[in-house]
Amino acid sequence: MLSQIVQPLNNEAGKSQVPLFTFKHYVENNFLPVCRRMWKESTRTTSESNIIRYLLPAFQNQRLETVTREQMQTFLEDIAGDLSSSVVGHLRWHLNAIFKMAQSDGIVSHNPAGALYIPECTASPTKRAMCPHQVRTALGVPDLRPR
Repeated sequence: MLSQIVQPLNNEAGKSQVPLFTFKHYVENNFLPVCRRMWKESTRTTSESNIIRYLLPAFQNQRLETVTREQMQTFLEDIAGDLSSSVVGHLRWHLNAIFKMAQSDGIVSHNPAGALYIPECTASPTKRAMCPHQVRTALGVPDLRPR
């Protein structure tokens, strides 16, 4: 009788278990340590702060394998009204990189971030440019040697 009770447990013995990660735990303990070794300092400071500022609060306590493409796309659309297309594009790229790494680690079976797109973002302010006449005037201000 005992043999019948423990049989289901014995059938699963020796099989590898896929660890369960929350989004925050995986990013902080797996993704960022690897990226820190390959990113330049300037990339690390901006990318890491954007991941911590925007991505972790949005998905932090959710199990990694339950995050869906629809959730991530909705997140990108929600922040697109407040951020530039460059920042939104980088966040989309980071989500894709996180899930690619999780897939290669065997944590998720597929990459739900692969089909994300950058939604229409806040228009960037117009940039002022000098016309040729203004450039000549500006270059005429310093003395000849500093010019």
